Amino acid sequence: MHPFVPESPDLRKESGSRRWLDLIEQIVVCARLLRSGAARPVCDGDLSDAQLSVLWGVYSHAELAVSQNQLAAALAISSAHVSGLVEQLRGRGLLIGHRPAPDRRCQSWRLTELGRETLAAVLADMAGWAGTMDRRIPPERSEALARLLDEVCRILRAPGSREVDLPEGEYGEAAA
Repeated sequence: MHPFVPESPDLRKESGSRRWLDLIEQIVVCARLLRSGAARPVCDGDLSDAQLSVLWGVYSHAELAVSQNQLAAALAISSAHVSGLVEQLRGRGLLIGHRPAPDRRCQSWRLTELGRETLAAVLADMAGWAGTMDRRIPPERSEALARLLDEVCRILRAPGSREVDLPEGEYGEAAA
């Protein structure tokens, strides 16, 4: 058995690694709190957080049907997970799939009328919560946060984002 060491000097030292790990954990906790506050009516309506994410992802690509691979990439989850979720939603009549002519192996998805009605109901259920949040955090600040998170996602999705030596970012520092 290893002796208990209350805190390593390396853990107390400020570093980029520590700052980013703190930020990762803060974002994860914030996401959980946002989901529990905003999605409470969704859970009561028998729609899981993951199913809501898939419906919203399909809606976000409304001008075109979205493939399972595109949806998995957009949501940063595995294609296998998306496959199970779209099948659940298809079974409930919220999504409809089709196979485009160029590649009949590729399954693409669109919202059904019931899927659009379900999302409209979710947005209506969230209206009071969203209004409270807008009074506490003005929309321009939440929009600024969204732009910053988009930038982080863009960098993390870029080819080679896991490499140690990333290209310079717009702020003159390494992008990661």
